[in-house]
Amino acid sequence: MAQNNVTVGIDNQTVLNTITKDYLAERRVEFERPANDLIDILMEKAETIECNTLGDYETMIEDSYNFSATPGGENKILPDGKNKVDAAKIALSLTQTYANAEITRHSLIFRQQSDGSYVDVVHKALSDLIFGVEWYRSVMAFGNGTGQIATVGTTGSSVSVGSSATVSCNNTYIDLGIDNTQFMRVGINVEFYRSGSLVGTGLVTAVHPTYRRASDNSQTGTFTFVNNYTSSFTPTKNDQVFIAGAYGSTEIMQGLRTIINPAIYNTTTWGWVADGNDVFEGLYQGKKGSATTIARSNTTNPYAEIFRSKLWRTDDNGKLDLVSDATSHAAQTGNSLSDWDMGTLRDVIAEMDYNSKNSGQINGLLMDQFMAEKAFKIAEDKIGIYSGLPEAEAQSKVGKDLLRATGIRKTDGTVIPIITTKWMPSNEIIGVCFDDLFFLKHGNYEFLSRNGGVWEPSFVNGRDNFQAPYMGFENIGARRCDKCFSIQGLKDSRD
Repeated sequence: MAQNNVTVGIDNQTVLNTITKDYLAERRVEFERPANDLIDILMEKAETIECNTLGDYETMIEDSYNFSATPGGENKILPDGKNKVDAAKIALSLTQTYANAEITRHSLIFRQQSDGSYVDVVHKALSDLIFGVEWYRSVMAFGNGTGQIATVGTTGSSVSVGSSATVSCNNTYIDLGIDNTQFMRVGINVEFYRSGSLVGTGLVTAVHPTYRRASDNSQTGTFTFVNNYTSSFTPTKNDQVFIAGAYGSTEIMQGLRTIINPAIYNTTTWGWVADGNDVFEGLYQGKKGSATTIARSNTTNPYAEIFRSKLWRTDDNGKLDLVSDATSHAAQTGNSLSDWDMGTLRDVIAEMDYNSKNSGQINGLLMDQFMAEKAFKIAEDKIGIYSGLPEAEAQSKVGKDLLRATGIRKTDGTVIPIITTKWMPSNEIIGVCFDDLFFLKHGNYEFLSRNGGVWEPSFVNGRDNFQAPYMGFENIGARRCDKCFSIQGLKDSRD
C-alpha cells in the first residue's frame, strides 16, 4: 500500500479516510462481520434471518404433545384424533453493539514530526477497534445475557482514585456460566455492582486466570484494575463485575448459556433459578433488574419440563444426575470432577433422542480443546471417534491426532461433530441441535460517519481529534431447547 504523506495544513480528515478506504478494501469481510466462534458456527449450521426492521422478531413454537394411539376393540369409541396443537408466540429483539476508534491530535502531530505518515496510526486504531468488538461479541455470544463477567471472591481494602488493586474471582461455569476470569481482558473498563447499586469502576491492567482441577473446583482467578471511579471504594465479596455500560441494558445479546440452561439467571438474586413453570425457560433472556419483570412465555402446562434444555451434573461418586429444579441447579454437588467415557455421552444423547418430539438431531458437541483431547484419549475402542480416515489408519490415530478426529459416532452410525472453541469452559460438554437455533442480523456491521467516509471530527474533543463510530445489530435465538443439553463436572485431558 502506498504511503500517504501529509504536512501541516492539509485536510487531515480527507487523508485519514483515503488511507482507511484502502485498508478496508483488503479487510471488508472482517469489518462487515467481526469474527466470533459461536456466531460463525451458527451462520454455517443454523438459520440466519435477515431482519428488515429493528423491531422484535416473532415466531411460534409448538408447546404440547398429541398421541391418539390406544387399545382397540369391538364397538370401542375411537380416540380423539384431532391435531390438538397448542402454540405460543415468542419474540426476540435485535441487540445493538457500539464501538469507536479515535485518533488523537497528539498522535497526528507525532507522525507529522517523524515520517509524516498517518498509515500506522490508522491501521493501529482500526485493528484495536475490531479486536475489541470480536472480544465483546464472544463474551455476549457465550454469556448469560446480563453482561456480568465475574464475581468478587473476597473482600479487599479500600482503593483510592488512581490507585491499583487486585481482585479475586470465585465465579464458575456452574453459578455464572463463566469460570473466574475467563472473559476478563486487559484494557477493558468494568463496573462493580452491589445489591443493584454501582459502587465503583476500574480499568483492567492485568489478568491472572487459574483453572479448576479434579481435586478442587474452587480455584479463583485474579485481575488488577486502576480505580477510575469518582471516589474510593472497597471491592467486596459477591460484588458483581460487569462490562462497563452493560448493567441494566436491554441491548445485550442472548448468550448460549441462556439458551442451554433449563433455568434462568435472575438478576435480583444473581443465581440460576426457575421462573415459575414456564415452558420456554431458556429461549430468551429476561429484562434486567427484577425477578418480576423477566420476559417469558405466559404458557404453563404439564409439558414444561419436556421442552426445556437438559442439564446433567456429576457428583463425587461419578454419578450422572439430571438437574431439573432450581435448588439442585444452583448447588454444586461436590468438589471432585468425574471420569467419563463414550457411554456417558451416548446415554445422554439417546435419552434426548427418545424423549424429544423434535425430529431434529443433535448435530454439534461444543467443548474446549482439553475436553476434546479427553474424548479422543478415552476412545480406545475406536467406535466412539470418527476420524474420516480408512479403518486401519483411524485405529492408529485415535487418541493421538487431535486434528484428525472430528466427531463422536452414535450407536446408529451417525457422527456428531466435535466443535472446539476457546470460549467454552473446561469440564463441560454442550450438545446443540443447530436446526433449532437461529441467528438474527440487520445488515452488516458498519461505520456511522455522516460525511460518507469513516473518520469525522470528534463530537467531544474538538476538531483536532477524529473518531470512527462503528455499530451492528444481531442476536441469537432458539425455537425450542429440548434437543440441547449440558453435561458438567467432567474431567478433561489434564486431570
